Amino acid sequence: MKNQRWYFEFLAMPFAFGIIGLLCFLTSESRADKFIDTSRIFYTINPEEFGASGSPFSLEQISSNPMVDVDPTTGAPDSESKSGYITQVFQRILKNCHETMEKIDTLDTSDVGFYWAQVTGCLVVPYHESKLTHFRKILDLVNENDQSICSLRMNNGQFLSGNKVLFGLFLNAFKEKNVVKECSSYEKGSSYIQLVGSSDSYSTGIMQIAMNWHGPHVMAGAHLSMDETLKYGLEKYLMAMNRLRTKVASYPCLKMNKQVNYVNLIRSPWSGDYNAGNDSKSCRYSNPADPWAQNDKSFMSDLNNFLGTVSLYSDGLTGEDLAIFQIIQSSMLYYQNLVSNTKKAGAATSSELESHRAALMEYVGNINP
Repeated sequence: MKNQRWYFEFLAMPFAFGIIGLLCFLTSESRADKFIDTSRIFYTINPEEFGASGSPFSLEQISSNPMVDVDPTTGAPDSESKSGYITQVFQRILKNCHETMEKIDTLDTSDVGFYWAQVTGCLVVPYHESKLTHFRKILDLVNENDQSICSLRMNNGQFLSGNKVLFGLFLNAFKEKNVVKECSSYEKGSSYIQLVGSSDSYSTGIMQIAMNWHGPHVMAGAHLSMDETLKYGLEKYLMAMNRLRTKVASYPCLKMNKQVNYVNLIRSPWSGDYNAGNDSKSCRYSNPADPWAQNDKSFMSDLNNFLGTVSLYSDGLTGEDLAIFQIIQSSMLYYQNLVSNTKKAGAATSSELESHRAALMEYVGNINP
C-alpha cells in the first residue's frame, strides 16, 4: 500500500515544494493537542442535491455521524458537544478496532503485549492523523470579519487541477456525485457540515485516506462515513503491525533484549506501510537524518501525549469511558517502562494486564453498534 498522505510523485515539482512547506507546519509538535486544527482545510458539503447522483450516503446518513458544533469566528467547538463527541469517537474507534482484529485473526492472541499495542495504535493513529476529526458542523459560513469559511481550493479542486489523475478523482468523487458545490452557491447565515481535508488537498477524514492511492474507497463514497473510514484505515494499519510482529528478526528497531519492543511495534506500521507505503521503511524513525524524520517525531509526540496526562481523550472522557481509557494507558505504560527502564507512575503490573484486557473486552462488547 502506498502512503496515505506524504508521497508527491504524482504532483509536478512546483506543487511539491509548496506543499512540503505547508506539511512542515502541519506536522510541528505545536499542534499536538488542538481539538479542531484550524490550519486544516475542510470540504463544505452540499446540503441541497447531495446524494442525487448515485452517492451511497444521504445527507441524513452523514448527519448521523458524530460531529461538533463549531463557532465560525474562533474555530472552537461547543464545550458540551465536544465532550459528547470525544466519547462517541472513542467508543467507535474501540469497536471498529476489535472488529478489525477479529476479522484479521489477531484478537484472540496469547501475546498480551501485542493486544495492547494494537489497541493503543488504533487510538493513536486517528488522533495523530486528524485530531479525531471527520465531520464538523460550522454554525455559519462567514466569520465576524465577513470572511468565508468555505474553502475555494477544496470545493472546486483548484489545488489539484495541475494533476490529471488527482483532479479526475476529485471531479468523480466530489463534483459529479454532488458532494460539494462552489462556495459562492452557499448561503450566509446557515449552518453547514464540513468534511476534514488536508494540506495536500487529496487526503480526507479521520484516518486521512489519500484518494490517489485508495481510489476505490473514495469512489464508493466510503470516505463520507466515519465508521467506514475507520474500518479501512485501521485494517491497513493493523495488518501491517501483524506482518511486522511475525518478522521481528528482520527489523532491529523492534527487538529489545530478545523480546518485542511493543512501543516501537506501534510506531513501525505507521512509519512504514501507513505513511511511507512500504514495510521497508518501518524503522525509519531510527534515522534522524531521514527526509521524513519530522513525521515520525510528530507521531511519537502524539503517542507520548496519549500515554501522558494531556490528550484529547483524557480531557474529553468522563466516568466509565475515562476509566477504560486509563486502563488502556496504564497497560501500555507497563511496556513503555520496560523499554525506557523506568518506573513511570500509573503503569499496570504484569499481573494486571490480562484482567485489564478482560475489562476492556467487556466494555467493547457493551458498546451499541
